[in-house]
Amino acid sequence: MLKKILNKFLFTTQKSLKEPKENGETTNRSSTYSFANKLNTEEYDEKVYEGIPRKIIFIASTPRVGSTLLSRALTDIKLSPVSTEFFNDVHRSDYKERWGDLSDSEYIRQLFRYRTNSKGIFAIKAHHFQFEKFESMMKNYTCDYIFIERKNKFLQAISFFRGSKTGAWASFEKHLDILSDDSYDYFAIHHCLVDILNQNKKWMNFFQKNNIKPIHIIYEDFEENYDDTLISLVKTLDEEKLDRSSIPAPKMEKQRDNLTDKFYNQFILDTNKENPDFIKYKNFISLKITDYSK
Repeated sequence: MLKKILNKFLFTTQKSLKEPKENGETTNRSSTYSFANKLNTEEYDEKVYEGIPRKIIFIASTPRVGSTLLSRALTDIKLSPVSTEFFNDVHRSDYKERWGDLSDSEYIRQLFRYRTNSKGIFAIKAHHFQFEKFESMMKNYTCDYIFIERKNKFLQAISFFRGSKTGAWASFEKHLDILSDDSYDYFAIHHCLVDILNQNKKWMNFFQKNNIKPIHIIYEDFEENYDDTLISLVKTLDEEKLDRSSIPAPKMEKQRDNLTDKFYNQFILDTNKENPDFIKYKNFISLKITDYSK
């Protein structure tokens, strides 16, 4: 039943939604991720590693699901080196300045060379629209895929909308988020929601087509059970046992605030008017990737 409703929702809404404007008035994927640019400098390189990494940890995500929280956690517990959205055009431009204009395959080899730690572990995170260009090449490597998603897709869409409008993609950039109540835009948030659902569907298709069973993390569960999630993850990855006392507190703070709640409540009301079939299906706030095939 849900699959039928989702397909109808995606088909009927895409025709009426505003296209994202390049100036960021609705959604702007290419906004500069300034907080991460420093991570692309030589300061965060590892000692030169020759060959293919022993383990490639690939965090598969969509915008605003806690992928940065997860990637930073893996670095904090000293499992993986610093990782970021290496397939993001903004990040790649930083490496272009360092390494020149490399082909995609050469770029990946350079990342392996300078971003694999002494344990032989390389880590990367990517949204599906970033991954598409590199999909065929990544099939040449054995990866441990971690799929992280958010149950509440409406809150995710609102967070995506706010980040796109302001460039405040992390809690330490919250000073950039100066939105007010009148910044609410139903169609722009709706566009973000459709984007998220489509990207999730593409990830599911990729995993199924390639017979991949990713490690599945739910953001809300990760947030509530931070230490337990990391301990379980390290165990699943067959790495050394993680001692609970060695896990530092997360450095990132939740960005949700009263304005998020106002937008959320208004978006529910508006969606109830525009797409009553979708809103009546109560799982819209706990929608997991496995639900897409039902």
